[in-house]
Amino acid sequence: MSAVKSRPRGYSEQARALKVTHESIGRGHVGKSVLLRAARRRTLQRQLPSGLSFDVDDPRKTVDVLKEGRATRDLLERRGLPATQEAEELTIELFADERKLAVLQTREAVGQVYSHTSSSASAEQMERFRQHVEHLAQASVLWVVLSVPAAGSGRRAIGRYEEDLLMKRSYLRESLRFGNWQSPESLPGL
Repeated sequence: MSAVKSRPRGYSEQARALKVTHESIGRGHVGKSVLLRAARRRTLQRQLPSGLSFDVDDPRKTVDVLKEGRATRDLLERRGLPATQEAEELTIELFADERKLAVLQTREAVGQVYSHTSSSASAEQMERFRQHVEHLAQASVLWVVLSVPAAGSGRRAIGRYEEDLLMKRSYLRESLRFGNWQSPESLPGL
């Protein structure tokens, strides 16, 4: 007896899955890429108490995630990750058994766009800035990553933290200005 399920031609679980896009806001060398890669690797095939699980829908992607995890760990043990030069898209999916419920797509942020783009930046840098703000404005979730100074840090570390707060606030305001965001009051049930 076989356990093959038949589905109508053209049927797509992906089409029915909720898509959530995630973007990060953070300066360079704050740890955004490490956190995203670690979260992606650690969530694979983890069964949640609800019976749901995070995974990827293609065995080849699983191999890619495992290779990426090993490479990231090796780099961290040797010298740390290099600065992200190009925003790479990462995907994690939420499943109930074999049925895909949601797809989380996130892009690694290029931190230098935050800290190096001023009003006098080159045309190329301004274009990267514009594209990044556009991605922020279209995201479902914005994640702000800050490097908090250690207790007893000197003025320089505190000053950098204060500058980071100002930059993050600016980027959040800019993305909210261009985005299609709903206020919590307009969401059902709130």
